[in-house]
Amino acid sequence: MTSWHGILFYEFEKFWRNLKEFCYLNRTMFEIIFIVLYSFEQAGLILSIYLIRDFATLNLVVSFFVIVVLTTFTLHKLLMESRIKRLEKDIEEARTEKINSEHAVERMMEGYRELEKLTENIFKEYHVLDKRIYHIDDIDEKIILQEKQTDRKIYKSKLQNKHKRMFR
Repeated sequence: MTSWHGILFYEFEKFWRNLKEFCYLNRTMFEIIFIVLYSFEQAGLILSIYLIRDFATLNLVVSFFVIVVLTTFTLHKLLMESRIKRLEKDIEEARTEKINSEHAVERMMEGYRELEKLTENIFKEYHVLDKRIYHIDDIDEKIILQEKQTDRKIYKSKLQNKHKRMFR
């Protein structure tokens, strides 16, 4: 049996997940919504300042304005941070897939080199004069190695930055 607050939290979690997904997929629209919301809040404050003449009431209105603006800002920040976390996760998955693909390419190139050596040995053994073996250009191989080293340096520096942020 589920309690009433369990049902409430489940519904709230479902709402929050949908809101985060919507925010992730529609960033521009969400930014516009928050800009409009901030504008309405500020317009309400300006209108209140001109209409209210009592100083005590005006202090109360300004205090509520600050609370509403801070709450709106915090909600905006939470949604954008969850979007950023999801983007970082997507980037990490893409990076992992890229590294796995690079390893697969390395294995294929090693297999190709082995086949190339075997073919050369067969040609030598049978004294074949017309051998047509296509070699991998050294230039292409150097470019691939440079790209891998650069990617690893970027990944390593991002991990170090993340580690520094965690222990500040």
